[in-house]
Amino acid sequence: MRRPTPRRLAVLLLAAAACACAQSSNFVWDYSGAGGNSNWKGNGDTTFASSSGGSYIWTAAVSGANSNDYEVNTTLAINLTYYGLGGTYMHFLRANSTSVTPHNGSYISVELAVPSTWTSGSAVPLVVNQCVNGTVTQLGGTSVPLHNGDTLRSVVWGTTLWVFVDNIQYGTYTIPQTTGQPGYGGYGIVANSGGFSTVKLGHHDTVAPNAVIRTTVATSLLPYSASLKWQGVADDPVGIGVFEYVVSRNGTAMATIFEPDFADATAQPSTSYTYSVVAVDYHGNSGSPATIALTTPPVGAVDPRRVGVRANGSYWGGGGEQIDTLSGNLNFTIPLLKSKGRNGSIVPVNLVYNSQNWRQDNGVNWQLGADTGYGYGWKALIGSITPYYTSYWSGVDHYVFTDSTGAEYRLD
Repeated sequence: MRRPTPRRLAVLLLAAAACACAQSSNFVWDYSGAGGNSNWKGNGDTTFASSSGGSYIWTAAVSGANSNDYEVNTTLAINLTYYGLGGTYMHFLRANSTSVTPHNGSYISVELAVPSTWTSGSAVPLVVNQCVNGTVTQLGGTSVPLHNGDTLRSVVWGTTLWVFVDNIQYGTYTIPQTTGQPGYGGYGIVANSGGFSTVKLGHHDTVAPNAVIRTTVATSLLPYSASLKWQGVADDPVGIGVFEYVVSRNGTAMATIFEPDFADATAQPSTSYTYSVVAVDYHGNSGSPATIALTTPPVGAVDPRRVGVRANGSYWGGGGEQIDTLSGNLNFTIPLLKSKGRNGSIVPVNLVYNSQNWRQDNGVNWQLGADTGYGYGWKALIGSITPYYTSYWSGVDHYVFTDSTGAEYRLD
């Protein structure tokens, strides 16, 4: 497994990092619209343009078992047509009255501070604050890449707060205030932007995702890898939707992934493993685990995937392409440029296509390729060494050296 990023661990993602898990269309929101109906109380500058800003606070009790637990979900409307950007977009949580405004009253806030120099896709600060009678204390924060039209989701239950931007989680926070109303607002937001194009408010979903992974987990086994694939879970019939899957091996958590497939590149030959998969929804509920026991093939079992061009291989090709005579795999290399060093050394940069992007095993199509920005199956390569780790806290299991043709060599 590759070393995890600070925010998200993955052994091997077979799809894009952006979360594509199911989000239930049957969840019943207390409010969904453009904001401003009779249950929202406007306070201060409700255009959010002034330095003091304003808010809309929900005046009714939120549905569900606990009206203090809920999700605030807004779509950001960042004005791109006026000169100068900027402004702070806020979610109010656990407000002690329906009249709080930025820096006044008592509340928990999730804030995105967009600078005047912001460009779409650039990072902005995300801050979680506590305000007590006008005194603001920061509880935590990070930075997030932001685009116009991104969603900001704040999910609070008990003393736990989960924050998402564009359905990617950017932190789990512990908050001290356990009661109060939800809302949204901000200050210093450029005029005529509106701040938020859509607003949703809903109860905290307390029902775990549907029992387990609904179909038998399919497997594809090689001496040094074990791949799993299963049917994705939607959620309970009126649930909020599945956010992630947690995969464990022999009781030890290995990865948190977003798609219903997983490849363990640290498996050993002729070894028995028990894997479990647990679905987790956007409101922190975990379903029952699906487990599968398997044994990897012995050393010497044929691995049909032969990517890249190997010095000990046999190849045929009349147009500059290389076709592996054993596997039939096509590898096509287009030289892009050569980087020259002061001592005369040369490092070639190649655009490489490899045709073995799919595999069918046990009646299941396994996607082995990806689009890394150049088209499906294409990569720009100079060579690399990648470490793989067996779990969250372990050392290196092995390395994989990839040369400029895309050939992969396992280094134990």
